[in-house]
Amino acid sequence: NYALVDATYRFSAVVASPNSPSADAYGDVFIRKGNHVPLVPRHQFKTGIEVSPAAGWKIGVNVAAYSSSFFQGDQSNQNRKLPGYAVVGVTTSYKVNPNFEIVGAVTNLFNRRYARFGAYTQTGAIGAHQINDPRTITLGQPLTVTAGLKMTW
Repeated sequence: NYALVDATYRFSAVVASPNSPSADAYGDVFIRKGNHVPLVPRHQFKTGIEVSPAAGWKIGVNVAAYSSSFFQGDQSNQNRKLPGYAVVGVTTSYKVNPNFEIVGAVTNLFNRRYARFGAYTQTGAIGAHQINDPRTITLGQPLTVTAGLKMTW
């Protein structure tokens, strides 16, 4: 599955974004027609395969990849982007009988560190801490292993 997402503004405007490094003295940024909408990767790719090496047993591998995107608050597209990333996952299941199945999954198999979300925050003194970089990010899920039993009746 591949998606080319042309999420761009179809208008020009001035919007409030007071924490953006590109903001003017009033805390505004200028959107130009054609600027990319923040947090929407232009290229999105997902693929997977599942095989059954033996009766009742399935093994699957999936890959999801996303290109870079602008931080929330960078509607003017003037600042550094969130980098693109790719993650790999693995799934397995074994059907013991029609009503009982053992399942397992590994998310982010290679424990890739990546950012799924980015925005700007206020800089300056916050309590006892000095914040100099307005960029904040939310990291993606680290390596996660899950296992379980699935029962149906």
